[in-house]
Amino acid sequence: MYDSEADEPPAQTVKPKPRRRSRDDLSGNVTLTDRTRGTARKPSERQAVADKENAAAATQKLQAAQKKIAKMEKKMKEMEKSGGVPTAQAEDDDDFESEERDDESDGVFASRITPLPLLPVPLPHPTPVIRKVQSSQSTTHFSPRTFKSLPEPATAQRPGGSTINVSTLAPDHNDEGTNGMDIEEDDIDPVPVRYAPAPARAAPLPAVAACLQPTTGDKRVRAAAVDDTSAPPAKRSTKPKLRESKYREDFVAGPKPKAGDYEPVVEALILRACGEYSARILTLNPFPSTAFQLQWAQQCWDNANIAADEALAEGERPVRYQVTERIKKIIGKRGSHIRGKVVESLRPLFAAHFKLKRSSQRGVIITNKIRITHLIDYSAFHYKDFVVCQGFGGAAILSSARGHYVFRDKNSLAIIFRSYFYPLPPPFIALEFTVLQHLGDEWSTGSPIVKKFTEKDNTKIFLTHLNDVKKWCEASPEVTTKIRTKWYNRAAQSIGPQPLAAVNTNISWTQMKFLHAELEGRTGETDSEAEESLDEDEEGEDDADGFNAGDEDGSNAGDENNSNAGDENPTP
Repeated sequence: MYDSEADEPPAQTVKPKPRRRSRDDLSGNVTLTDRTRGTARKPSERQAVADKENAAAATQKLQAAQKKIAKMEKKMKEMEKSGGVPTAQAEDDDDFESEERDDESDGVFASRITPLPLLPVPLPHPTPVIRKVQSSQSTTHFSPRTFKSLPEPATAQRPGGSTINVSTLAPDHNDEGTNGMDIEEDDIDPVPVRYAPAPARAAPLPAVAACLQPTTGDKRVRAAAVDDTSAPPAKRSTKPKLRESKYREDFVAGPKPKAGDYEPVVEALILRACGEYSARILTLNPFPSTAFQLQWAQQCWDNANIAADEALAEGERPVRYQVTERIKKIIGKRGSHIRGKVVESLRPLFAAHFKLKRSSQRGVIITNKIRITHLIDYSAFHYKDFVVCQGFGGAAILSSARGHYVFRDKNSLAIIFRSYFYPLPPPFIALEFTVLQHLGDEWSTGSPIVKKFTEKDNTKIFLTHLNDVKKWCEASPEVTTKIRTKWYNRAAQSIGPQPLAAVNTNISWTQMKFLHAELEGRTGETDSEAEESLDEDEEGEDDADGFNAGDEDGSNAGDENNSNAGDENPTP
């Protein structure tokens, strides 16, 4: 330490830094030592061996490529010497090139490839000109719904209107229903005979016997054998020809078969057959077995062809189409479809009819549950008064829902296939009862829980309701038949035109009197306002008030001996 300022050493002068040439010049800065590790990495022994093998393989490929190039160069030189390939033009040739195409040299690879002479090939036969004539169905638009609204076929009905039992419709008499449920013959109404399969022919056609003659090589001998004058003339077969059911031109196979996959005529026949099949599901048995489904599909297809034949114009030859297993599958799928229609028609009306409320409140849920329990225990869904169980099958919900799936319009199932629904058959009524009970099960907890209407869960319930309906019919057959007929007529009347509402008028009662007076002296045949005179006979006929046209003095009135007393215009 220094005691005074005089003793302090002199300050050292700082040497100024040299002026930088630019801001990027860092030569005057202090550089720190590099403490980072080097980037050079020594490979492992395994990696070193792999790199060595890869390098050796690459070297071999390079040597092989060099040998191949040398070999190709040698071949090119040999070909140039032999004149096979012209010498390449020098790279430093700066002359303008011609735009004309070079002539192809026929001598290229002449030493390697030798062209063969042309083989004698016969000239192709000229293709004959064929005139394609389109059918009338392709030129005109054919709606798929053409056959859907046709009336039921009448030619298939046997004389006397006899009926057969449902056992004749099934291939096996002892066939069991699906899911192990037996559906007895008495559980289904008899069906008209026209829906039964046609009986088998007992003897061959006469034309077939004529064809069973010994054949020879001479066509004339065969013709003479067939045209035997001693044998009766062969009758012409009236059986219509079966045409193949073809797909439409733009058909693309989908996951499920549908009627729209086929040409318009076949599609129309399928829709017609599906309609009759749906009618059978509703009125005969809503849960048929597989054997019934196939049998009904075949019969519905035949009836659709018959209905189409009857709709043809006079003189047209009937043509029927073949049915395939795929078409039968399409028709059979309509069973679940029409059952779903019944459920969809009744479900929106169920809650309002039975005064059920949708709510999350505990009190409302308990009230709904008590009401549904009463309906299920007493099977009171279908009664007109479901509280005291009066009016069997007269619930208003049933008549309201029928207009949505069978009585919708004039082309509905119950109108076209009237013989199935008139009067409403017991299976149809039992199916409606079954659907109502199914909807009641959806509300069994007090809140609606939608469930699927399945055959497995509802077959026993249907048979129970069917037995109840039959007992009701047996109690008074005449009265119950009239009731079921009334149900049909009432639903069918709702299809007609609805009455118009009251319409206002600008003509008052006084003006109406003047109009009557104005038209009283006119006949409407001329433009004159009044006629000169009318005969007494014409006055009696045109009298609007209905007065008697007798003589004014009444001399003919009350005369019992007068022969003209009863005449409308007595002779004076």
